[in-house]
Amino acid sequence: MVKYFKGDPSRYIIKYISGKKKKSGRGLSFFYFAYKTNIVSIPAMTMDSNFIFNEITNNYQGITLQGQISFLAKF
Repeated sequence: MVKYFKGDPSRYIIKYISGKKKKSGRGLSFFYFAYKTNIVSIPAMTMDSNFIFNEITNNYQGITLQGQISFLAKF
């Protein structure tokens, strides 16, 4: 059975045929055989935000906490 897949431009699409990668990219559209094709769709609009906290402990020691958080942005 032949089907049509239309990928959203905000997603990274990977097309596998019989376990081998054939196409990949953002917002792909293609025809495929349903019984031998696997399609992976990965959100491509993630946002990263860095943070830093300077705090004092209960025994008056200064500490700094640094990190990064990644999240999916939905517009």
